[in-house]
Amino acid sequence: MLPAMDRRHFLAIAGAFGLRMHAQVPGLPAGTTRPDVAALDHDRILRLAGIYLQHKPSTITAFPAERSQGTPNDFYSEDPEWFPDVDPEKPWVRHQGERNPNAFHAHGDALLRMAQVIPAFAAAWLITKDAKYISAALLHLRAWFLTPETRMNPSLNHGQAIQGVAEGRATGILETTYLVEVVRAISFLATAEDFPETDLKGLRSWFADYAHWMYDSTLGQGERDTRSIHGICWVAQAGEYSRFANIATISGYCLRRFREVLLTLISLDGNFPAALASPAPYANSIFHLECLALACEVLSTPFESQWTFQTSDGKSLRSAVAFLAPSLESKQQWRYPADAQNFRDLPLRPLSLYLAGRAYQRPEYTAIWKALPPDPADLDNLALLRLYPARQPLLWSRRVPGV
Repeated sequence: MLPAMDRRHFLAIAGAFGLRMHAQVPGLPAGTTRPDVAALDHDRILRLAGIYLQHKPSTITAFPAERSQGTPNDFYSEDPEWFPDVDPEKPWVRHQGERNPNAFHAHGDALLRMAQVIPAFAAAWLITKDAKYISAALLHLRAWFLTPETRMNPSLNHGQAIQGVAEGRATGILETTYLVEVVRAISFLATAEDFPETDLKGLRSWFADYAHWMYDSTLGQGERDTRSIHGICWVAQAGEYSRFANIATISGYCLRRFREVLLTLISLDGNFPAALASPAPYANSIFHLECLALACEVLSTPFESQWTFQTSDGKSLRSAVAFLAPSLESKQQWRYPADAQNFRDLPLRPLSLYLAGRAYQRPEYTAIWKALPPDPADLDNLALLRLYPARQPLLWSRRVPGV
């Protein structure tokens, strides 16, 4: 008779076996469309994790938002295109195309930094099994999601606020897209013996509450129903949070939304018209593809991949990747205006190309992905990091435990 096995042992063994089964594709040469990410990224992962071991948790409560109508635990941000009126008693006014240098964005910056840290610890633990990465991750996770004094509330009622106009708007939900990879990281970290069940339960509860808020609240529904990058990011988030929290109704809704709405945002030749019409067409095209690929991967299972799904008129991620891939390999292939900012520093290594190379068995996508720099020269270049909501491909190369 086999010895009794607790949940963690089962998930760890099943996850490892599932990975081996998932990675073996008959007829595919080794190292082409399925590179050994653990080996390729080994030094990078440990270098980043080593840097982040020196970082103490710093949540939104460390950055008071004086203009917020919420509590210190409520995420707050301001639309940067809005400025104070000459009369301080009047509502703020919009200066389209300009950026208010005094707009509040400290909470979003803190969340984005945390979203680099937790996945790096998870990746480092996967390749070393060193418990120090579990302990370090728990410090940040507890501070952000569990400790009453420092945690962020699981709602976004005060994102992208405009003084005198709106204390919070639906568009703010895009700012938490970076939590998708945090949740993916937690799913792996939670298989460790040193990860307490009470912490896992608390984290599931937090993301369940946030998923329900996104699905049920007026602001959440406003973001959910947009046919834009905001709707893409809503699905990527709600899909991952509901998977983690086991909310089947929201997971099912996300899958339908992906198939029936999100793929229609791609033109017949594979571009994203909204991105090309923006002031930063190259950066926004990258962001659109990264977020849609993230949603696609979140909603895929070992039994049903969304990468091969296409609409009745032939729109799919396949065409979107084919459109942008040449311009990711060489910006000389970009036929549209260059962005005014950050164009020289782009692109970084995109998760979308790695996932597409694997899904479509296209070694040329994998080759482009491997050749691009994985990180900006300045690890605190938040403008570049915002374009890439998933930063640790190792977490996406393996089957998520329990799925």
